[in-house]
Amino acid sequence: MAAKIIHLLAALITIVVAIACAAGLPDLHKDTPTTFGTITGFLTVYGVVFAIIELFRTRAAAELAAREASRASNTVRAFYDLRNVSECQSSIEHTLNDMANNGQVSLSILSRIVKLYVAEFSIEYQDDRSVHRKYIATIESFVFNHPGDRLRFGNLKRVLLGMMANLSVSASARTFQEIDH
Repeated sequence: MAAKIIHLLAALITIVVAIACAAGLPDLHKDTPTTFGTITGFLTVYGVVFAIIELFRTRAAAELAAREASRASNTVRAFYDLRNVSECQSSIEHTLNDMANNGQVSLSILSRIVKLYVAEFSIEYQDDRSVHRKYIATIESFVFNHPGDRLRFGNLKRVLLGMMANLSVSASARTFQEIDH
């Protein structure tokens, strides 16, 4: 409705200016070709104004669409991040259970834990002194040195439990408002 009013207002202004010009400048309507040229000139001016109005409306609609697309993308990304945190926690629980029940640690699950954990704490992981970097280094050291060595399970258990705590804090720090916006 507002768009129609703007276009009607632009048409009204163009008509008023055309009438004022015709009244003030009699040469604009002295004969048929001149009158026709004057009318088409003012119609062209109105067409340009109409196009400019539509250009601004289209730009506003495009900006709104971009904001909404960004919001939707952020929502999907937040859900995937939460899913990754949950999967990492589940993998840690599975590994701790395997260590307790049969003394085995699946290297593929440890690899998955490292991948998901680093994805969640990628910024903190960049710091060489961060606890996240130390946790990953401990897991990598376990995998590369003695994957079957039960004596090292104590350190690995401590690291996995620390990672689980960090993941829990990270997941609980996210709010539905963050996901919704």
